[in-house]
Amino acid sequence: MDNYLFHPASRLPTPGIKLLVRLDDGSVIDAIRPGYIADRQRLDLGYRTPQGDVLLNVVEWAIK
Repeated sequence: MDNYLFHPASRLPTPGIKLLVRLDDGSVIDAIRPGYIADRQRLDLGYRTPQGDVLLNVVEWAIK
């Protein structure tokens, strides 16, 4: 994981880019943001697993 530049989850990446995300438990998994978010107040920043599951516990992301 040393070759990746991680950014805070609140600094949203462009939708559609394949990502690695670090979760609040320290694990790193594949993810994507398929589209722009409509409402930041809902705490869903748009991060999803490749299977489409919602990820609400992302702390950092990097371009894969």
